[in-house]
Amino acid sequence: RPDAVIQVDLNVYDLLGRTVWSASRSGRSDMFLSSPIEWDLTNNAGHRVQRGIYIYRATITSDGTSHTSASRKIAVTAP
Repeated sequence: RPDAVIQVDLNVYDLLGRTVWSASRSGRSDMFLSSPIEWDLTNNAGHRVQRGIYIYRATITSDGTSHTSASRKIAVTAP
């Protein structure tokens, strides 16, 4: 939806379902540009996460009414 006001919420969970990290960004959508949310591999307390598999879920809310979400796995391999 071009030129819509969107809210992007990104949550990272460990395999036990506990929230490790979360971020949120809002702004106007553009069909050809994106503003990425970057995870620096730290938890919400600022500590580096352990190696392992994590699940992330991105939820996009457009104009406060319609929701779209997707979940994927991410592997953290660096110490």
